[in-house]
Amino acid sequence: MSTAENASTNAATGGTASGATGPATGDGAGGAGTGGGATGGADTNAAWLHPRDLAEALSLRAEHGAVPLAGATDLCVRYRGSAGTLPAFTRPILFIGRIKELCEITVHEHELRVGAAAVYTEVAAHPATPAILKRTIAELAAPQLRNVGTIGGNIGNASPAGDAVCTLYALNAEVELASRDGRGGHGGHGGRGEIVRRRVPIEDVITGPGQTAIGPYELITAVFIPLGCDDFSFYRKVGTRRANALSKLAFAACGTLEGRAIGRLSLAIGAVGPTVIRSRALEERLQGADWQQVRTLRNELVDGYLELISPIDDQRSSSSYRRRVTKNLLAEFFDRCLPGYLHGSH
Repeated sequence: MSTAENASTNAATGGTASGATGPATGDGAGGAGTGGGATGGADTNAAWLHPRDLAEALSLRAEHGAVPLAGATDLCVRYRGSAGTLPAFTRPILFIGRIKELCEITVHEHELRVGAAAVYTEVAAHPATPAILKRTIAELAAPQLRNVGTIGGNIGNASPAGDAVCTLYALNAEVELASRDGRGGHGGHGGRGEIVRRRVPIEDVITGPGQTAIGPYELITAVFIPLGCDDFSFYRKVGTRRANALSKLAFAACGTLEGRAIGRLSLAIGAVGPTVIRSRALEERLQGADWQQVRTLRNELVDGYLELISPIDDQRSSSSYRRRVTKNLLAEFFDRCLPGYLHGSH
């Protein structure tokens, strides 16, 4: 039997990793995963459900409409009350931060499987983690948050400014979603049957700010990252400081080399649109290109990306600043970084 505890008994129970998330939000700063779009009146007596394994977690999510949580660094802020009071959660909380399967990091053939509740610190320390993701994590939030936050929560949050999400776009990551009975979609019903999993490209999971294609009875269980696809990489986070700050803009690119030509390239820009910006059509223009062809295509590519972005004014930055910085980073990548790799000078 799982246990259901009153939130007032132990408000810190969710203080481990975030990750397995549902269709609402997680934590753009790298923390708690939520799901199901918690709505309705505040209830500081919301039940805390503690499943022993993934099968039980999926059943409880379906039966109670429970909101998945692990790190809680987003949820406890989102539903915070006045000083000295508990977060005003509005649905039962499904604590998934200690489910073994969700915390494991393993290598399967040519891809890295990161459990949705594996903490950032452990992801960065794993020897198979791509260098660009290690760098992203190093500049994400603060050490305390990296010790509890997870990639699963960053995905579930569905923020276009999510640091890890931008890099996962560039790494061609896929998200594994699980449900019981295979009826986890938006029109289905949960149950107690076999666990059914589906893998979805990350760009098809996040559909807008705070919006995902995750079904109401599904959980994010893992992220799969292809290995050997980063002969070169380039990452920049623009914020008020290098780490422990939300992004004004994130830029991630990586790819493979075939001699002194580009094999494959992927480029993603975060916080300049409703979702992370990526254009496979523009990327294909560079397939097989050497440094001279990159120089020839440079202006066309920069203009193409600038046409795709739609930055906004918010509390962190202005649309004009984001557009200017995007142009500068594109120039740095195409004028300095990419030719350096093609010349063999990096």
